Amino acid sequence: MALAHGTGAIFRLFMTDKVDPADRRDGLPFTLFLFAAAGAAIEWFLPAVQWAQILEQATMGGFLGRIAYGMPVVIALFAMWLFRHPTR
Repeated sequence: MALAHGTGAIFRLFMTDKVDPADRRDGLPFTLFLFAAAGAAIEWFLPAVQWAQILEQATMGGFLGRIAYGMPVVIALFAMWLFRHPTR
Protein backbone atom coordinates (compact mmCIF):
# COMPACT_ATOMS: atom_id res chain seq x y z
CA MET A 1 0.00 0.00 0.00
CA ALA A 2 2.97 2.30 0.48
CA LEU A 3 3.75 2.05 -3.24
CA ALA A 4 0.09 2.71 -4.07
CA HIS A 5 -0.03 5.79 -1.84
CA GLY A 6 3.27 7.04 -3.25
CA THR A 7 2.07 6.63 -6.82
CA GLY A 8 -1.20 8.36 -5.94
CA ALA A 9 0.72 11.23 -4.35
CA ILE A 10 2.68 11.70 -7.57
CA PHE A 11 -0.51 11.85 -9.64
CA ARG A 12 -2.10 14.28 -7.16
CA LEU A 13 0.98 16.49 -6.91
CA PHE A 14 -0.19 19.33 -9.17
CA MET A 15 -3.88 19.36 -8.21
CA THR A 16 -5.31 22.68 -7.04
CA ASP A 17 -7.96 21.11 -4.80
CA LYS A 18 -6.52 18.51 -2.44
CA VAL A 19 -8.03 15.10 -1.69
CA ASP A 20 -8.73 14.37 1.96
CA PRO A 21 -6.45 11.55 3.23
CA ALA A 22 -9.51 9.67 4.50
CA ASP A 23 -10.99 9.66 0.99
CA ARG A 24 -7.92 8.34 -0.80
CA ARG A 25 -8.45 4.89 -2.25
CA ASP A 26 -5.25 4.06 -4.08
CA GLY A 27 -5.40 0.25 -4.30
CA LEU A 28 -7.54 -0.15 -7.43
CA PRO A 29 -5.92 2.69 -9.42
CA PHE A 30 -2.47 1.34 -8.55
CA THR A 31 -3.48 -2.14 -9.73
CA LEU A 32 -4.81 -0.68 -12.98
CA PHE A 33 -1.58 1.30 -13.38
CA LEU A 34 0.47 -1.90 -12.97
CA PHE A 35 -1.74 -3.69 -15.52
CA ALA A 36 -1.23 -0.80 -17.94
CA ALA A 37 2.55 -0.95 -17.47
CA ALA A 38 2.61 -4.73 -17.98
CA GLY A 39 0.34 -4.44 -21.02
CA ALA A 40 2.53 -1.76 -22.55
CA ALA A 41 5.63 -3.88 -22.00
CA ILE A 42 4.06 -6.92 -23.65
CA GLU A 43 2.24 -5.14 -26.49
CA TRP A 44 4.88 -2.57 -27.40
CA PHE A 45 8.30 -3.89 -26.41
CA LEU A 46 8.03 -7.70 -26.60
CA PRO A 47 5.97 -8.45 -29.73
CA ALA A 48 8.34 -11.11 -31.08
CA VAL A 49 8.94 -13.07 -27.86
CA GLN A 50 7.12 -16.42 -27.82
CA TRP A 51 5.83 -16.32 -24.22
CA ALA A 52 4.68 -12.70 -24.64
CA GLN A 53 2.70 -13.64 -27.77
CA ILE A 54 0.99 -16.50 -25.92
CA LEU A 55 0.17 -14.24 -22.95
CA GLU A 56 -1.08 -11.50 -25.25
CA GLN A 57 -3.33 -13.89 -27.17
CA ALA A 58 -4.70 -15.43 -23.97
CA THR A 59 -5.58 -12.05 -22.45
CA MET A 60 -6.45 -8.72 -24.06
CA GLY A 61 -5.10 -9.45 -27.51
CA GLY A 62 -7.39 -12.43 -27.93
CA PHE A 63 -10.37 -10.51 -26.59
CA LEU A 64 -9.90 -7.11 -28.26
CA GLY A 65 -7.63 -7.79 -31.22
CA ARG A 66 -5.68 -4.77 -32.51
CA ILE A 67 -7.42 -2.43 -30.05
CA ALA A 68 -5.31 -4.09 -27.34
CA TYR A 69 -2.31 -2.15 -28.68
CA GLY A 70 -3.77 1.13 -27.35
CA MET A 71 -5.45 -0.22 -24.21
CA PRO A 72 -2.48 0.42 -21.88
CA VAL A 73 -2.87 4.15 -22.57
CA VAL A 74 -6.61 4.05 -21.86
CA ILE A 75 -6.13 2.03 -18.66
CA ALA A 76 -3.33 4.35 -17.45
CA LEU A 77 -5.50 7.43 -18.07
CA PHE A 78 -8.40 5.84 -16.19
CA ALA A 79 -6.06 4.99 -13.28
CA MET A 80 -4.83 8.58 -13.25
CA TRP A 81 -8.42 9.83 -13.14
CA LEU A 82 -9.21 7.46 -10.25
CA PHE A 83 -6.15 8.68 -8.33
CA ARG A 84 -7.29 12.27 -8.71
CA HIS A 85 -11.05 11.74 -8.16
CA PRO A 86 -11.44 8.78 -5.76
CA THR A 87 -14.96 9.56 -4.54
CA ARG A 88 -16.65 9.90 -7.94
